[in-house]
Order: sequence, then C-alpha cells, then structure tokens
Amino acid sequence: PKDFAESGGIIPGTRAAAYSLVVRGDVPIPVLIAAPHAGRHYPDALLSKMRDGEYSQIRLEDRLVDKIAHAAADQTGAGLLISHAPRAMIDLNRATDDVDWDMIADASPDIVRHSAANRRARSGLGLVPRRLPGLGEIWNARLNEAELAARIRQIHAPYHSALAQTLQYLRDKWGAALLIDLHSMPPLKKAHKDDVPAHFVIGDRFGASASDRLVA
Repeated sequence: PKDFAESGGIIPGTRAAAYSLVVRGDVPIPVLIAAPHAGRHYPDALLSKMRDGEYSQIRLEDRLVDKIAHAAADQTGAGLLISHAPRAMIDLNRATDDVDWDMIADASPDIVRHSAANRRARSGLGLVPRRLPGLGEIWNARLNEAELAARIRQIHAPYHSALAQTLQYLRDKWGAALLIDLHSMPPLKKAHKDDVPAHFVIGDRFGASASDRLVA
C-alpha cells in the first residue's frame, strides 16, 4: 500500500500550508508523532505586530523539534504530523475558548472573560500567546476578533481534524493508538553538583493522558 501524505490548512496572509501529515501505507506501528509548536512560517504582517520578534520566536517555538520528529518517524514507521504555523499565531495545544479576551480589540461584550477555560490564557500563554517572561507584552497592538476566527478556521480546526482522523485510522487498524506530542525546552538545571538532569522528559499530565505502565 502507498504512503499517505497531505498538506492542509493555510496560514492566513500566505499560501503556505498550516501542517503536513505523513502515514506509512503498511502502518507498521499504531503511533502518531506530532509537533504542534514546530512552526516557523511567519507572515510579514504578524512579525510587524511583535514588539521583539526574535526574542518571542525563540521563546515560543519548540525550535527544530520537527527535525527530531522526522528522524523518529523515519526510523520507526510512526505517522508524522508537523505544524508549520507558528505558535505565536495560534497555539495548537490550547482549546479554542482558552483566550485572553482583553487582548481582542472588538470582543463581543457578552463573552465570559474569566473562567476555568481560559485560566492559562490569563497567565499569558493561551490560544494566542500574549506575554513572555523577560519581555512582557508580545504584541504592539490588540488582535481583532475576525483575525482570531480566521486563525481558528484555517489552522486550528484543520490540524485537529487531521489529528483526530489519523488517530482513528490507527485505532481501526491496530485496536489502539498512541499520540506522542514532541516538544523541546531549555536544558534542566542541576539540583545539586552531582545531579545528572534528564535530557528527555516523558509527560503524561500526571497520569491523565497515559497509563503508568505505558510511561514506564
């Protein structure tokens, strides 16, 4: 069977695809590797609104983690889903209601601005990141609601549709499916002089996203 490959969604203001997906035709393992914060395609209009674009890009991106994802997929046969849209534009690991409405210039007046749904947004890292340590406000102007809706429609919705359909396909083939969401972060600091910090950290949302046996 032939490999399946597609590019989908579109980054507003460009002709660039929001993501790319590859699944091997023989489906050798029921695993999908995803890199939702790997995007590095910045439209000029987005960069012009950033107070310090270079700083923000480095802090928001899981820089070059897509290279690791490609290598892992090549060696194992896992499916591969890579975001090309930058996290600065929209965070694909956030729900669409995880919004800091104070950064939306023309937000509807009846929107519930403070709820459990947008708790992370109010800390600065919601669906559209707003603040970063060491910088403060990322943007020099507020976003309008139409721009936000376009990002959700053209990036977030297609990406998550591809993610859900691929996991369903793997489950239909194997009876189970595993999503490995790849991220990168600064090196961990030593807790003491003889400490050897981990180079790889397996996160499972405190047991909510995977069983202890699987993580072990």
